[in-house]
Amino acid sequence: MALSPAGADLKVIFGPGVPDALREQIVQTWGSLSPRLFDSVHDALEATQSVAHAIVLTDGSVNLFDEHPDLVNPFGILQILNIQNEKQALETLTSNLTVAMIQQLAGKRTMLHAAAIGDPATKRALVLVGASGRGKTTAAQYLGKKFTYLTDETTIVGADREIYPYPKPLSLVVSDDEPKEQRNPVDLGLNAADCEDTSYTAARVVMVGRTDEPTKPYLERVSLGDALMSIAEQTSGVALNPEGVLSIIRLFEQCGGVWRLVYSEVEDIEPLVRELLAENAVLPNSERVDEYETFETPDRLPNVYPNGTQVLQRMFGTVGYLVDGERFLLHHGDSLDEISAFAAECWINAAHELTVREHYEVMRELFEGLPEDAHRQVVEQLSESGILTMRTVDDPLYTEEDSN
Repeated sequence: MALSPAGADLKVIFGPGVPDALREQIVQTWGSLSPRLFDSVHDALEATQSVAHAIVLTDGSVNLFDEHPDLVNPFGILQILNIQNEKQALETLTSNLTVAMIQQLAGKRTMLHAAAIGDPATKRALVLVGASGRGKTTAAQYLGKKFTYLTDETTIVGADREIYPYPKPLSLVVSDDEPKEQRNPVDLGLNAADCEDTSYTAARVVMVGRTDEPTKPYLERVSLGDALMSIAEQTSGVALNPEGVLSIIRLFEQCGGVWRLVYSEVEDIEPLVRELLAENAVLPNSERVDEYETFETPDRLPNVYPNGTQVLQRMFGTVGYLVDGERFLLHHGDSLDEISAFAAECWINAAHELTVREHYEVMRELFEGLPEDAHRQVVEQLSESGILTMRTVDDPLYTEEDSN
């Protein structure tokens, strides 16, 4: 079974010991993604040589590679999934296929840990972002019967805000002691979009704010800093995206900012959802413009210093964002963190390599009376955190003439 969500290349191979009933169940639950089926493993290999990620289902009763030697090294990634616990295997398959898709699309699309529904009349889509357990799937299941269902968990957005539908099986809680049940969205009565229909455009980004307290639904504007810190935690592929957080900021801008939808009962949110999807809707604080400034780390060759000199500079690949006029967020590695004003100035003023003493002199101009030992302690901590990089020059080819 081959799947191509948003252009990703995925394959599920039904190996030894997979019952026909389980095979049919998997094909049926993934039916909304138009799976391509093959008569044999050999036929699948011949037809999909370019597939980068394959998951093989097996009961472990025989050596898979003895039975199918063609499986050796035809894929970039090959995962083996044991089906002895069928319910758990079905849940794990959904998770593994989604992760594999995210890995392939990282850097090519903006992906949010979010549900998405669309208005079939206007093709405007609402992106509902939230951590697991915050009500995304429940909201998507309810709204997917009123609007067009695009996805319940991973929203894939292209460069022009087009949404690539990912109508994977919904993972529904049966009980706390059992794996989540996997259900085809069509079987649940949802108006699932064709998986190749990219006519829907992300129009609004909304954070799910479900509360246990009885509450009449309302909308509140979310600051750029709060939205980034909350959403980046739930966003797929940020660290692998060359533009990283900037792609998310641009999406927020194009959607007019971010709102939080606060509610207690999902059945009460339809009127506000229709308001959010309306082209001329007047939303709370919609006139506010979220300003930001970006600080990128330039590519520079190291300077020449005498051996034994301690030098520092920004960690390669780090990017800073000044948001809400005063908050500084730093994207480094796979993290987006808010750092203090002092730490931010330390990072900003290390765009090129300089000695620790030179850096201290710069910082002392900004922070009068700054003790040198306090400065050293902070830059060492920032170095340990991967925000700055520090080194002691030790070049065996260095000569005094090099510094002149």
